[in-house]
Amino acid sequence: MLRAIVDKQTILNPLVKIQTVVDKKTTMHLLNNVLITTNGDKLVLEATDLEISYKGEFPAEIEEHGEITVNARRFYEIVKELPTDQFLLEQLPEEWIRINIGEKGEYKLGGLPTDNFPRFTFFEKVSNFELEPAQLRNLLKKTVIAVSTDESKYALTGLLFEVYGETGKLRTVGSDSHRLNLKEIRLDDEDAKTDISIIIPRKGVLEMIKILESPSVIGEEGEKKAVLSTDNKFILLTIGDEHLNIRLLDGSYPDYKLILPEERIRFLYFDRKEMLSVFKRVSIVSPDPDIKSVRATFRPDEAIIESFSKESSDAKEKLPIEYEGEEFQIALNARYMIETLGVMESDKIRLTLNDDESPCILEGDNDPGFLALIMPMTLEE
Repeated sequence: MLRAIVDKQTILNPLVKIQTVVDKKTTMHLLNNVLITTNGDKLVLEATDLEISYKGEFPAEIEEHGEITVNARRFYEIVKELPTDQFLLEQLPEEWIRINIGEKGEYKLGGLPTDNFPRFTFFEKVSNFELEPAQLRNLLKKTVIAVSTDESKYALTGLLFEVYGETGKLRTVGSDSHRLNLKEIRLDDEDAKTDISIIIPRKGVLEMIKILESPSVIGEEGEKKAVLSTDNKFILLTIGDEHLNIRLLDGSYPDYKLILPEERIRFLYFDRKEMLSVFKRVSIVSPDPDIKSVRATFRPDEAIIESFSKESSDAKEKLPIEYEGEEFQIALNARYMIETLGVMESDKIRLTLNDDESPCILEGDNDPGFLALIMPMTLEE
């Protein structure tokens, strides 16, 4: 039966990731659990909600081999609060485990048989290519914020992931039909020559980001590569000894290219951090926490941002911009602006649009390949 001496910090990070993978709402108690097994001199952790599956292997002093499943949340909470840097993990009869910290004490948890636990499976890859973790992380974070959370918009609840084999470009697109974020990069991997068009569910993208942001990955970006594989039903992310397998969404993504304006008439420039701060402050008085509508008036060299509703509160701020055209007004969802400017890195942002009913396009020189489109709201007095 399983017996291993485990380093607390080594296992704590994967246990954090597992907390959002396990299905807490399921009536299948087994899916609330983490599967703990061994492989050579490594401890193996697996978790799944049947749509997303995680597997990681981590060094440990394996004294005896075995396997067991225990409640993922309880196991994590105990390990997190342990007063020692190491602990003895020991499998006991009748599906129990013991977490021993020497003379300081011990904890026991009841588990479940491993026979019916859905094991992590590696599919036959159709497409396979590598990216730098930081590059993939940036690609996903800048576009997932626009993905819809409305389940009635099924295809839009996922992130469009496209590879153009002929040009070697990778593009991600997120949209909720009111806004759209697009990011494109060029792939150096010679293996990425196959056209791909898949939709990754929002939860899966967030789990990918979580792995890409883990300290072990960020600290070794020059050594570890992010390997992506797909068979058009699943996408697999592998970094070192960690794997994330995600079931893709079925169906077709709407033709987002139709809403990208072919012609741009008005151009203005502003300081990203300054505009972000103004939108945050003015939107505080908005009566609707989700929409946070504001009115923006643009005139030569000046923008006026003011609250849309003045029933119970009012706010207005001015800030300098670079603009030489005629004065015009537009109503915007401040939350969209705040989230978009928050993921951009450019100091100066270029905003282009044609009139108060056409989409706003946000771009910046230090955000190559990135474009954010925000549809305006209706102006009402």
